[in-house]
Amino acid sequence: MNPYLAKLRSLQFTPSSMPSRRDGAHCAAANKADKELSRDLATFKTLREQGYNPKHIDGLTELEKHVESGFEIERGQSAADMAASTPSAKRGDADAGRDIAKGAPEFRKRALEAKAHLDKQDFRDPGGMVV
Repeated sequence: MNPYLAKLRSLQFTPSSMPSRRDGAHCAAANKADKELSRDLATFKTLREQGYNPKHIDGLTELEKHVESGFEIERGQSAADMAASTPSAKRGDADAGRDIAKGAPEFRKRALEAKAHLDKQDFRDPGGMVV
């Protein structure tokens, strides 16, 4: 038997090389999810080095693009999304869209003011120990 023909008969292809086939599509989706997860993990590591404690890893890269404060990162939600979850937005009020658009910057401002206020306070008990 010709060794070249024997080699051709043993030739195999992986499913990921054929994304239009059933198994190949699954592999392509898994590869895409792995790439997104690796980007999210890199973002998580960077944020942890900066002193933030993100609530979750999934979608962190996309969240980081839209947030403006550390509070939003640690909450795991942008201010616009937090404003969208207000009772008026959930009820489906006609003006909820305008309220949300105006509310996100206001929410950020209030969150930063609250953080600055907490940073100024001295949390000591009467004995002089820092709590």
